[in-house]
Amino acid sequence: MKNVKLRVGHPKMAVAQFGKRTFLFLSCLLFWSMGLQSQTYTMDTPYLTSINVQEMQQWLKNAPMEMTVQAKSKAIVVDLPLPGGKTVAVRAVRSLVGPQSLYDRLPGFMTYAFQGIENPAISGRMTISPKGLDAVVFTPGGDVGIEAVSYGSPVHKVFYVGPDSFPHNTNDALYYEGYEHKHSENGQSHKHSTSKLEKMMMGYNIGAQRREFRMHVIADTEYSVAVCGANPTRPCVEMAIMTALNGMNAFYVRDMSVKLNTVNNNTIYLTGNPAGFAAGGGANNPSWSTESLTHHEFMKTNTTGHNGGAGNDNAMVPTSSYDVGHLFSGRVGMGSGGGGVAFVGVTCQDFLLNGLGPAKAGGGSGVPNPQGNGWVNLLAHEFTHQFNADHTWTGNSGFCTAGQFSGPPAGKTAYEPGSGSTIVSYSGICSDDNIPNPGNIDYYHTISIKEVDDYIESANATCETNVASGNSVPVPSVSTPGCTPNYNLPIRTPFIITGSATDANDPANQLTYTWEQFNKADDRFDPIDGPTMTTMSGEINPIIRSFFPSASPARTIPQMSTILSGNYNGDAQNAATLTQANWQGELLPEVAGKLTMRLTVRDNNMSSGGVEHADAVITVTNSGGPFAVTSPNGGENRTAGTAFNVTWNKVGTEAAPFNCANVDIHLSTDGGMTYPTSLGSHPNTGTASVTIPANTAASTTARIRVSCGNDCFRFFDISNANFNIAAAPQCTPPTVNAPTVTQPTCATPTGTIVVNATGTGTLEYSVNNGTNWQASSTFANLAAGNYNIKVRLQADPACMATYAQNPVVLNAPTGCCTPPTVNAPTVTQPTCATPTGTIVVNATGNGTLEYSVDNGATWQASSTFANLAAGNYNIKVRLQAD
Repeated sequence: MKNVKLRVGHPKMAVAQFGKRTFLFLSCLLFWSMGLQSQTYTMDTPYLTSINVQEMQQWLKNAPMEMTVQAKSKAIVVDLPLPGGKTVAVRAVRSLVGPQSLYDRLPGFMTYAFQGIENPAISGRMTISPKGLDAVVFTPGGDVGIEAVSYGSPVHKVFYVGPDSFPHNTNDALYYEGYEHKHSENGQSHKHSTSKLEKMMMGYNIGAQRREFRMHVIADTEYSVAVCGANPTRPCVEMAIMTALNGMNAFYVRDMSVKLNTVNNNTIYLTGNPAGFAAGGGANNPSWSTESLTHHEFMKTNTTGHNGGAGNDNAMVPTSSYDVGHLFSGRVGMGSGGGGVAFVGVTCQDFLLNGLGPAKAGGGSGVPNPQGNGWVNLLAHEFTHQFNADHTWTGNSGFCTAGQFSGPPAGKTAYEPGSGSTIVSYSGICSDDNIPNPGNIDYYHTISIKEVDDYIESANATCETNVASGNSVPVPSVSTPGCTPNYNLPIRTPFIITGSATDANDPANQLTYTWEQFNKADDRFDPIDGPTMTTMSGEINPIIRSFFPSASPARTIPQMSTILSGNYNGDAQNAATLTQANWQGELLPEVAGKLTMRLTVRDNNMSSGGVEHADAVITVTNSGGPFAVTSPNGGENRTAGTAFNVTWNKVGTEAAPFNCANVDIHLSTDGGMTYPTSLGSHPNTGTASVTIPANTAASTTARIRVSCGNDCFRFFDISNANFNIAAAPQCTPPTVNAPTVTQPTCATPTGTIVVNATGTGTLEYSVNNGTNWQASSTFANLAAGNYNIKVRLQADPACMATYAQNPVVLNAPTGCCTPPTVNAPTVTQPTCATPTGTIVVNATGNGTLEYSVDNGATWQASSTFANLAAGNYNIKVRLQAD
C-alpha cells in the first residue's frame, strides 16, 4: 500500500475584533486590495451599489451559448460595476457548468462568461441566482469581485480581490505521490505515472480546444447550512456549488483552457451527516480533513455506486459518472481555521486509494463561510492539486515546511521565492519568508500551468471531453529581429527583458504577459540566501518573484520601485543592509550560473484561454562585480546645458562574453522612475562626457541610468541617490527686425535676404526655419519661395528668436520676355573683286526684332548687314518693344 503524506496547505484563519465589527482575518492579515483607480476599496469597506438582478436576468435571457456561431455576433451587452462607481461594458454569453437537466430544476439560475468590449483583456464569469449577482471580473488593474450583501438583496458589494482573500489551513494536500509508483489494493496492482519534467521545455499549445471534466461534490450539512441557512434545500445548495464552480472556472478557462462541469447527482446532506462526519467541528471534533478521508470511503464503489442516505435525496454515484470529486464543507476544522486537502495527480484515476475510495475523489475544502471570492480561490488551489500541480514556494519559515515542499523529486515545482505569490503558492503564510505586498495572486504560475497541462495530455488523464474552441494559440517570441534568446549578465546587475507575441484572433483577444523565473530549487531556503547559491545543476535559485499578467511585454528586474528603495542586493551597501524584513521578493544573482526567464502569454479568451510560452536563457557571469554607475551617484550639482562626466564600473563588459562596445545614457528627473531623456550612446570605457539639454527644468530628483543591450535584453545601473540639476542661465533672445529683401527680376532671377538682428553675442542665422545655420546674415541666390527667419546665439543655440512676420516671400518676376531664337547667319565673305562681306542674321521672335552685329553697340531694323570689312562680329537680337 502506498504511504500517504499529510501536507500543509493554506493554513488557518482567525476571527479578530476590529472596532465594533467582527471581520474574517486571513493568515492574521486584513484583506488586501489593489485599485484600478486612485481610490481603493477593501473587503470591509467595499463599494456598494444597487443591482436590479431580475432586470439583468430578463435582459440576458436570450444570451447565446458560448463557443457557438451566435456567440460571435449576438452576445448580450451588459454593464458591470467596478469599485468607485465606474462601470465596464461586456458582452455576455451563457456558459453552463452542469447538464441542462440540472439547470431546468433551478429556476432563476444561470451562469455566464463575458469579455470586455473596449478592452478584451477584461473577462470573467458571473452567476445570476435568487441570491443575486456573483462575478469574478479580471481587469488589467486588478481582479474585482461582485457579491450580494445578503441573500436576495439588491445591494451588492464591489471590491478588489487581494492576496488574503482565500482561507488558509494547516493541512492542505493529502499528498498522493504519483511519480512512478504502484498501489496495491485488494491484491491488485495499479501502476500510475506522472509526466516527467523533461517535457518542461515543450510548448503548452493551450487554447485550440477546451478540456472539460465532470465533477462530483459531496456537500456536508455544515456546508448546506452555511450557504442556505438553517433550513437548506437541495436546489439552494446546488446553486451555491455551481456558483463557486463558475467562479473557479474563470481561472481554469483563462489560464489552462480547462472547464469543470458538475454532475446532476451531487451528494448533498441537508440534515445530519453520515457516520464518520462528526457533528459540529471545532477543537474537539474531527475536521473536514478527516471528513475528506471518510469521503473516499463513501465513494468506494467500484461498480455499485454510493447512496448518500435516506432523507437526503442522494442518488447512487457510479464511479464512471464523474472524473474528479471533492468535499465541500462548512466546518471550521483543525480547531480554529479552515482550508483544504487534496491528493496530487488523481483526476481520472478510478483505483481505490489506501483502502479508501476512488483516488479521483481525493479532495476536500472547508471553511465556516464557504462562499464568495475567498472560497473560489481556495477551491482553485485544491482542485489544481488533483490535476497534479504541486506547491510552487521555496520558503523555509511558517507553514513553508518540509512536509509540504513539492516533490518527489524534492522541489520539482519549487519555482517561486519565499512564500510565492500565485494560486498554488503559500502567499501570506510563510512568516518571515512571505513576499511583502504580493498584489493580485489570482493566476497560476507558469509551472502550475505546465504541471496541469502535462497531466491532462498524459496517459494518466484520459477522461476529459475535448471541445474545439475556434481559438488560436498566441505565438510568443523572445528573439525579435536583432536579438537572440540567450543573453549575458554581470552578477548583481538589474536588467530589462522584453518579449513579443502575435495572435491570429486579435483584436478579439487581448494579450497579457508574465515574465517569471524558471529555475527550480533543490530544497527550501530563506529568500535572502538564494542569490549566493546555485542549484546542483548550476542554475540560479528562485530569487525573482512572479507578478500578475500585464499588458506590457517588458519587465524590469527588480522593479524600479525596489531599486529606488535600496531593498535589494544590487551593490555592496544595499546587500549589507538587506534583511528578511526589508526583502521585496526580487533579488539578483551573486554567483555565476544559468538564469532562465519564461515569458507566458495569455490571450484572455473568455471561453477557451489561449496560453503559450517562450524561454530566454541568461548566463550570469562574475566578471569582477556588478555593472555600476559611480558618478553622479547622489548629492552632486549639475547645470543644464553644461557638459559633465558620467562614470561607471564596466567590469569587463566591453569584452566577451558581453561584447558591450557602447552604452546608452539616460536622464531621469522624477527620482528615477522613468528615463525619457537620452544623453547619447557612448563607448563603454567607463567614462563619458554628456550635456543635459539646456531646456531641462531645475530638479532635485535627478538620476542617471547607464545601460547596455538591445530591444530584447538590457542590463543597467542607476545613480544610488538623487543629484541636483540647476536650470541653464536664462538667455536674452536676439531681436529680429525686418530684413532687407532684394526680389528676383527678369534680369536677375534669384533674390537676396539680409537678416537684420541684434543680440548679446555672436549670432547665427537661418532662413529655412532652423534647418541650416550660417554666420553671415546675407542669404543670396535664393529662388522664389517662402523663407522663415530664425536667429540664435552661437554660444547658446537654445537661445533663439523667430521673425514675427514669417514667412518672408521672394516673388518670381512677372512679364518677362521670351528672348528671340538666333540661328546660324548667312555670311558672304569678302573677295578680291568685292573686298567687303555681308552678314544676314537669321532669327525668330514673338514681335518685331532689332539686330546688332557689334555686340549691341548699334541696332537696326534690317537683319542684313552689308559692306562689312573683314573682322569679328558678335550678333545680338532683341525685341523692338522690349
